[in-house]
This record gives sequence, C-alpha cells and structure tokens, in this order.
Amino acid sequence: MACSVYASTPDAETREGLAADPVQKAIDECRMVLERNFNAVNAEDLKQLMKTFSKEAASGQHAADFKEEATKMFADTDVYMRLVDFKIIDIRPNMRPQMAEAMVIQLTLPADEKDREPVRHRRLGLNYKHHSALLPEFELVTYRQVFRYENGKWKLHALAGAVIPTDATTLPDSLPRPTFSR
Repeated sequence: MACSVYASTPDAETREGLAADPVQKAIDECRMVLERNFNAVNAEDLKQLMKTFSKEAASGQHAADFKEEATKMFADTDVYMRLVDFKIIDIRPNMRPQMAEAMVIQLTLPADEKDREPVRHRRLGLNYKHHSALLPEFELVTYRQVFRYENGKWKLHALAGAVIPTDATTLPDSLPRPTFSR
C-alpha cells in the first residue's frame, strides 16, 4: 500500500531546496512525529510513545489515564499501526504556539496480520476493541490530528473531531485544500 502524502517527502535533489522552507520542514516533521508515535505503539514502548505528545497532552489526569490504558493495551493486544495517508490541511507557523492540522488515514491490524491489505469496513474485532479504548473500531480510519510546536519539536496535541471508518487507501479529493497562514 503506497503512502500518499501532501507535500510528500521529496527526492534528495529537491530536499536541499526545501530545507530552507519552514512550511515544508513543518509538514515533514509533523509526519515524522506521527510515524514515531505508530512505531512506539508497534514496539509497545510507553516512554517513546509519551515523547510524541505535547506537554499539555502528556500531563495531568488525562495523561495518567492514557498511560494506564496504553499499558493495558500493550499487555492485552498485539497490534500494528501504519500511516496510510497524511495531508496537512492547515499550518500556522507564525501563531504562538505554532499549530498544524492534518487529515490522517491510519491502518490498525493484529500484529500477526500486518502484511495484509485492509478489508473494507472490517472491524478490528471485539477482543481488541473491548480491551482498549485507544484502538479504533475499524482497521482503516480517517481523523484530523492537531500538532503543536514546542521546544523546537512538533508534537501530537489532540484529535479534532470524530474517527471515521474509511473505504479507500487515499484521502478523498473533497477534503479541504491546505491553508497556510504565514
């Protein structure tokens, strides 16, 4: 399954010119923090998982509840998460704190099935869904992810809206086009 990314990762020749572009750098870094998040889930590494979240998202009672649920999920299930598609729909590099928002398609499968293609509207299964509130109900889902820039790094900050089942492996053309506030 190919990863279709808005402002996709450029080839080496193009990357040199983009390094100076702060918007492209932000897009690349947001995508990378999301992939680090999925890699931490796949490795069942709570410490690395928590490093992907903004300070606000990783503190207080919400964070304590999240850590408890993640620990339970890692003990109860073996899942594999993969980024299928990623498109920045809004980025505000001059806002303080800097914020960005992306449409994300995520694939979540039982770890022993990680190499297969998703099945349309296939639920993850009652065992997985009931064992952890952190797992989406369906294998292939779309959601809006908000990112926050803090201490020189982009971090996952919050989900904006519902997590919805997805039929396709690419984002629909009807999504809003990216807006860039400079």
